[in-house]
Order: sequence, then structure tokens, then C-alpha cells
Amino acid sequence: MLQFSFKKKLHHHSGQLQFRLSASLPANSVTAIMGGSGEGKTSLLKMFAGLLKPDEGYLKINDACWYDSVKKINLVPQKRSIGFLFQEYALFPNMTVKENLTFALSKEDRNADIVNELLEIIDLKALENIKPTHLSGGQQQRVALARAVIRKPKLLLLDEPLSALDNQLRDRLQQDLKLLLAKYPTTVLIVTHDAAEAIRLADHIIIVDEGKLKTFGKIKDVLGTNLEKNGGIDAEVISIDSSQNTMQILLGDSLFTINIPSIGSLPEEGDRIKINADNWKLN
Repeated sequence: MLQFSFKKKLHHHSGQLQFRLSASLPANSVTAIMGGSGEGKTSLLKMFAGLLKPDEGYLKINDACWYDSVKKINLVPQKRSIGFLFQEYALFPNMTVKENLTFALSKEDRNADIVNELLEIIDLKALENIKPTHLSGGQQQRVALARAVIRKPKLLLLDEPLSALDNQLRDRLQQDLKLLLAKYPTTVLIVTHDAAEAIRLADHIIIVDEGKLKTFGKIKDVLGTNLEKNGGIDAEVISIDSSQNTMQILLGDSLFTINIPSIGSLPEEGDRIKINADNWKLN
């Protein structure tokens, strides 16, 4: 189980933000973190990683304490069993795909089995000896994703890792992530602005508003009552941004952004749509 409580003063576009967030998450669960820009979502991930120290609070995972302001415990990032994936791939350009994965392993655990297994899962075995500069953006992100899980971290932190990809690549990466987590289960926190992505990948959701917890719970309880394969969550299209290929939708009393697929009928403002774990469709 992941248990945390953080308090931190953060800089905000409107001034100082008093960030306060607490929750308990089941082990090996996937939690989506959503909210507006500047609400502290990336800062939250950095606090988990040990890259940003909270002013007060605690962080425990599987009975191990990583941070406690009262007990003056604050493990450095190297002592925390984490995988971290940003939008940027941050691959070593002078290393091949296989070397990038192997380098991420500790010297005591450098065996070819897990590297080859990951290359098979992300379907890049044929490109294992290619350097990142010769890969597409989607392929580089798949390598970065595999590298983030190769040490089997207790906590995997994903900061909008798919936001810069087009819809087809995003769909592929979501599938790869689900395959990786099925093979190497761990507790995952993923920051996303895409409600459909949250529905597809996550078990739970945290919605942050003005640096505080607005909503927390299981996806089906927070965003709707029916996430069965043939059902979905009923939502209203509020606005469409064709330049970004996104639309803003109303789920319950919360606004979310969702990517518009490149196939199927295009919605209009005011349309009712259904969102399920696979995609969305017009009602």
C-alpha cells in the first residue's frame, strides 16, 4: 500500500499555492492524477521521487518509510525504488536501444533475460542495436517506458508521458504500458489531462484543484457508474479545439480534456458521448 500526506508551499501563476494532499492507494494499482495546469501535479510526483522536499508530511510504501517530517526521515532519490518517465525520452544518444536498457540495471542484476523480454514486449527486438537518433518518437518513448520498469520499481511515476504523441502512437503506448504492468505489476501514478486515457489505464483517480484534493476514488465511482465494455460514461461535449485535436467534456461536475480520434464521426458542441475503456463514441 502507498500512504502519503504532503504539505508544501508552491509558486503559482496567481501567487503562492498551499499544496495539501493525502491518500492511501492499494499496492499494484494505477492512479491517474488530473487537474488544471499549475495545480502541483508534477510537483507531487517530484515529492514522491525525493526531488522536492515537502514542508510537512510522510510517505510510506509497503511498510517502508521514505519520508517523515516528524521523524526526520528523507531518503534520497537513489534510495527510493522508483521509475520515472517524463514527456522527454532522455535516452543516451551514444548507446543502442539494448545498451540503454542494460545500463539502467544495477551491476549486480545485469542479465540479458529481462532486457530481451522487455524488447519483445515493446516490439523493438529487431531494433536493439539501433541508436535512439534513428528511432521514431514513438519508438523512443517505448524504450524510455521499458527502461522505467526494468528495475522493477516499487513505484512508477509517469508525468504525461504520452501527451506529445499522436493518437495512433498514444494508443500503442497505452497498450504497451498495460502489457508491461501485467508482466511487472507495481504501483503507478500517472499525470494526465486526458480523461479517456485515465479511464483506459487507471483503477483510481485523484483530481487536484487549487493544490488540494478535490476528488479521490475508484474511476467508476468518480467518473461514472458503468465502465463495462459495451457501456461507458455519459459525457457532454463542451468545446472543441481543432488546432490541438482535442475537446473539452463535462463528466459529472468536472471538466476534462480528451483527444479526438482520427477515425469515426466528429462530435459537435452539445453532443452527448460515451467514454469507455477503449475509446469514446457519439450517443
